[in-house]
Amino acid sequence: MIIFVRPAIAIGLFVLAYSGYTDVFQVDELKRFDIDSINHELSVQNRFIQVDKGFVTNKYAVEMNSFNKSLPLYLYYPLISAKDYQIFLATKVTDELMQTKTKLEIPAHVIIRRDATDMNRSCIQNNSCIADLYEQQADSGISVKGLTITGEYAVAPSIRIELKEMGYILPEKVVVLEENYEPSASWTAWLKLIGGVIGLLLIIDSYFPGKRR
Repeated sequence: MIIFVRPAIAIGLFVLAYSGYTDVFQVDELKRFDIDSINHELSVQNRFIQVDKGFVTNKYAVEMNSFNKSLPLYLYYPLISAKDYQIFLATKVTDELMQTKTKLEIPAHVIIRRDATDMNRSCIQNNSCIADLYEQQADSGISVKGLTITGEYAVAPSIRIELKEMGYILPEKVVVLEENYEPSASWTAWLKLIGGVIGLLLIIDSYFPGKRR
């Protein structure tokens, strides 16, 4: 077990350093975009954003803790345009009247990632984890603020597959927004960056004990 301790600590330190680097160099003041105007390029250029006039359905995917499969880690829900939301509602009404089950194909260019570690797990079973958003959106939609997550693994392949099975169409470079993320204060960000880098250097140095005489 000890052999895995240092790599695990190194990964944690890298995440800490990268988080500090992001907050220091890549997070500017809050930028606001309508759901119809935001794209991946803008989300990379502007890491701290608020997406307005978005709509949610009652469908979402849950990522479970890799060490304890019974504990939810993150919840992913698409934010869609008013036009696509109206199509969703119309299809839902038609299916209820005709007793059919239409497979929708809803474009989802923005995915919101919500921290689920403190979430009441019963909402996963009864499909009500985003009921608060679903009820408050009314005709004007909702606004979601947070920090964009970029890179190839912003959305795990399993989550992509699950959302696709629900009827969502995700572009390869989807915008992923970590809900309600607040960037660290300047001094905290620098502490995370410097502390993470120093910690990584110490870990690396520990692999070469013969060089210290």
